[in-house]
Amino acid sequence: MMSSYVKSLMATTAELSNRGITWAWSSEYSSHVADARETTLSGTLNNNPAELRPFEGRLTYDKLFWIDSDIAWTPDQFLKLYESDKEIITGAYLLANGEVVAYKKLLGMPYTFDEVLAMTEPVKVYGCGFGFIAIKPGIFEKMSRPWFQAVPATLDWQNKEYTFPIMGEDISWCKRAMDMGHEIWFDPTVRVLHHKMMKLTWEGPKP
Repeated sequence: MMSSYVKSLMATTAELSNRGITWAWSSEYSSHVADARETTLSGTLNNNPAELRPFEGRLTYDKLFWIDSDIAWTPDQFLKLYESDKEIITGAYLLANGEVVAYKKLLGMPYTFDEVLAMTEPVKVYGCGFGFIAIKPGIFEKMSRPWFQAVPATLDWQNKEYTFPIMGEDISWCKRAMDMGHEIWFDPTVRVLHHKMMKLTWEGPKP
């Protein structure tokens, strides 16, 4: 984990405790990202009935957050998603090419750095990454496992339809959620840091 991630986590949990908001933290590792997400949420890769709910149903929650270990954020940014009335809402974080992992259309182009800076209100999107996202109860609980699995999508191209699996486990999850009738929202004002080989900040790359 990045040291900035740990600092963000400690500052956020301290603020939650100050506000009387209870919290639990879970983290697992796998070289396969989908498996890491499965075990972080359930502890296993099994599909036993008791394990079809997050944390085997032992915990109740108001919001379920996914925050990748190369993200840095502030408690205020966390709380803005926590207090949102949206079922699924993501913040904004940059990739090295200047794109943001939030998509205007399924299998379409993502938002870009300049577009996000010009935006002031949340918008509905058709897929997003799981780097900094908050999810209300009832969505994972309705999904069959594995929660993170490649699902097929159909693309029209030059008057022909092509069907193929969506490779990203997070975008596949988004499609499953939308197929169940849930909306996914993107808040462009929640601009968190994404640490890769360079720190991708909203003031430009930094070493």
